[in-house]
Amino acid sequence: MNRELIFLRTFAFTAAIGIVFLTASAFKISGNQKFTEIDVERINIVEKDGTVKMIITNVGKFPTGEEKINSRPTNKTRKKRSGMLFFNEEGIECGGFIYDGQKKSERPQFRVISNLRPV
Repeated sequence: MNRELIFLRTFAFTAAIGIVFLTASAFKISGNQKFTEIDVERINIVEKDGTVKMIITNVGKFPTGEEKINSRPTNKTRKKRSGMLFFNEEGIECGGFIYDGQKKSERPQFRVISNLRPV
């Protein structure tokens, strides 16, 4: 009876360790994730410390004057458009590419506006 008790305790301990190991290894993600297609409304590229370096956004998620990026207010007077915004090492907006288009009569009109400030 004592041998059976030792066997059962050893079996229970080994099974518990095995379950913990399998659970931990099941949720481990190694390497980069790969996707064939991603649908998003806004992508924020950030440094390890959380500083925003670049924003890729649609019209609806474009930063307005109420939103702060890197603890700084954004431009209130700018029209909301889709595009990219860049931020320098100090977290200040330093330029971007903005896409705009509209259809007047039969020919659509498109504009790409770029504004890059020297560092």
